[in-house]
Amino acid sequence: MNESDIQTTNGYTIRHISEVSPVLCPCGWSQRIIPASENRGYSFHVTTIRNAKLHYHERTQEVYYILNGTGTIELNEAVFPVTPGMTITIEAGTRHRIQADSEIQTIVLAIPGFDPSDEFLVPGD
Repeated sequence: MNESDIQTTNGYTIRHISEVSPVLCPCGWSQRIIPASENRGYSFHVTTIRNAKLHYHERTQEVYYILNGTGTIELNEAVFPVTPGMTITIEAGTRHRIQADSEIQTIVLAIPGFDPSDEFLVPGD
């Protein structure tokens, strides 16, 4: 993404997902539409997940909204089904991952904004 991809004026920003390149992450691929580097106190991603690595964040709380796909989410060793339309709040320190036979697409709202140095893989996963 470069400055020409961002339209900011008069107190608002407009950005289309097609203008944001996906990046590899422990969950799969993420399009960081509103990155933490914009200093808004949060970040907003659309993430495509199949078999995420078990991980946690020490400072960041995440809210997942499942757009499409089905599977399961592991939250501190408890496992729950995931279906479109679900919202899942993951508090800081919670070990989590989504597993699926096909891709799941989710919105991820991170508060404070996602910081790669605050992402920790669980050993042995």
